[in-house]
Amino acid sequence: MAMLIAGLIIWVGVHCVPMMVEVRAGLISRFGELPYKGLFALVSLLGLGLIIWGKSNAELIEVWAPFAWGRYVTMMLMLPAVVLLVAAYGPDNTVRRYLGHPMILGVELWALAHLLANGDLASMILFGSFFIWTVFAFASASRRKPPRGGQAKMVNNAVVLILGLVIYIGIFRGHEWIAGVSLAAG
Repeated sequence: MAMLIAGLIIWVGVHCVPMMVEVRAGLISRFGELPYKGLFALVSLLGLGLIIWGKSNAELIEVWAPFAWGRYVTMMLMLPAVVLLVAAYGPDNTVRRYLGHPMILGVELWALAHLLANGDLASMILFGSFFIWTVFAFASASRRKPPRGGQAKMVNNAVVLILGLVIYIGIFRGHEWIAGVSLAAG
C-alpha cells in the first residue's frame, strides 16, 4: 500500500505543477520547455509505475461490498470516459471545443466509475485520489484556458466517436490483461 500511496503523491504532485502558473513558468524559464516536459514525463512515469506496482501488490482490505449493478454502471460510464480521452488527443472536435479539457473529464469519469465497482481500500485510495485531483485540475485548467466553443468538422467528430468505441471494446476485451480483472464473467 505504501508504494501505491508514494506513486500517487508523486503523480498528483507533478500534475499539480501546471496549476501553479508562476511555478511552471519559472521552471520553464530556468530549464527550457523541452527539458521541463521531459522531466514532467519522467516523474509522471515514475509515479505511474509505483501506482501500478503498489496497486497490484496491495493487500486486499474490503471496506464495502460493491452493489452488483455497480459493475454495469461502470461499463456504461467507461464508454464516454474513453471517448473523452480520445477527444482530448484526436483531431479537432466539437467535444474538445466545448469542454476544453476532455482528458481531465475522462479521467474523472474513469475514477468515479471504478469507485462504484470496487470496495477495497487500495481501489478507494487509487480512484478516490484521481477523482479528487480531477475536480481541482478541471477548475484550474478552465481558468487558464477556457473552452472556445464552435463546431468542428463532422468527420473529425465521427473519428473521435468510432476510435473511442474501438478502444472501449479493446479495453473491455483486454481488461483482465490490463488490470487483472475479467469483465467477461457475470
